[in-house]
Amino acid sequence: MNKNTIYLTGLFLFIMFLISCETLEELEYDSIFDTWLCEENSEVFGNSTYYVDISEHSSDSTVIIIDNFYNLGYGIEVTAQKSGLSLTIPSQVADGNTITGNGYISANYRTINFSYTVNDGSGELDHVTAVYTRER
Repeated sequence: MNKNTIYLTGLFLFIMFLISCETLEELEYDSIFDTWLCEENSEVFGNSTYYVDISEHSSDSTVIIIDNFYNLGYGIEVTAQKSGLSLTIPSQVADGNTITGNGYISANYRTINFSYTVNDGSGELDHVTAVYTRER
């Protein structure tokens, strides 16, 4: 083999390696089931940062479970309906708070943007936006 053949073979293998790494990275993020960093902006509580866990529902693949939603504490869960990259939080009560809203998952599954309202029964609605990001 001459130097040009060796060089072209090495270049080809390197490019294939890069393409395969990119494909593996994309496959790693084909699900939202993970721990997420939440950066939340609440009209009532201001800005806060905390973690949430998103897991799959045991019997309905279109439903996700968000643990520690609205920083209510681990063990307090909110469900959302998933359709493609859209999420709908149907009206539900979690720890005495009525929550409803929606969200959108980014195409690369690295961020989720939420907009929701929380009614704690006091008569004042809390309008909230939140961005979930993966730490890895």
